[in-house]
Amino acid sequence: MSTVTYKCPCCGASLAYGASSGKLECASCGNNYDLESLEALQVSEETGGVQFDLPQETFNASEAAQMQAYICKGCGAELLTEETTTATECPYCGSPTILPDRIDGSVKPEMVIPFTVTKEQAQKQAELNLSSIRKAVARGEKVLTTSSTCTFTMRDEYEHILGLDNSDVRSSIALATKFIFELVDAGKAKLVFKDDYRKKVAYHTPCHMEKLGWAIYSTSLMRMIPGVDFHMLDSQCCGIAGTYGFKKEHYNDSQKIGEPVFRQIADLQVDMVATDCETCKWQIEMSAGVEVQNPISIIADALDVEATEKANR
Repeated sequence: MSTVTYKCPCCGASLAYGASSGKLECASCGNNYDLESLEALQVSEETGGVQFDLPQETFNASEAAQMQAYICKGCGAELLTEETTTATECPYCGSPTILPDRIDGSVKPEMVIPFTVTKEQAQKQAELNLSSIRKAVARGEKVLTTSSTCTFTMRDEYEHILGLDNSDVRSSIALATKFIFELVDAGKAKLVFKDDYRKKVAYHTPCHMEKLGWAIYSTSLMRMIPGVDFHMLDSQCCGIAGTYGFKKEHYNDSQKIGEPVFRQIADLQVDMVATDCETCKWQIEMSAGVEVQNPISIIADALDVEATEKANR
């Protein structure tokens, strides 16, 4: 008994009969055909090709110059890609495809996103900050901050990005929570908190705080407050990435990245979230609908100032 094998007219893969649809189905590209149409198509091809009454659209000269064709190793389909594409997926069989000849050498970007502040302007502002910091350090003072991002920028990115030498003052720049914790831990200061302060607080670790490795100072101080029911959120980016997440074109991606954080906050039903980053604060307040405060603000609100003054005399 003879057998007949039908090939998919779109991608060339073998077709199999689908019992539920009653049609011949292509597992590679997902198309399906009834037998009559498929046989009529084959007859048309044998007698001169299939005629489609559709407008024939073609690439213009500029578009065509930027397109290159590759053959999918999985199903043999022809892939058309832009000249900057280095990896893609076959739309017919789903095979991941890497284009090796696109990886070697360099690729000129189509455009460069402009910064509001030029590198030269940023260097000038950073030099002014360093000048002020050096004067404070010369007086024997510590330079304290409340922003993890600003702290990381002044300590690490001034040198790596702006090419400014800050090695003489880098160790004198610290978060206020780190400074306070080290005083308390060394027995040089005591903190006394209000008896009636009660808050359920969740702490979100900013990405720059992770890089600094200083979250332990902020969280340890908040754990010292008797009236705080403290919860540590899972280490997860909130999705804001500076002001990336506020841009219209990135908003949806930003929300997807931060969704696990927002969901965990909602599940915990906290009174507030604590974080050392102002842009994380904006994102979480907007997306999770909960109050967000800097840890130093929570410590200040919970502190019994008079009792603390007496304890440190």
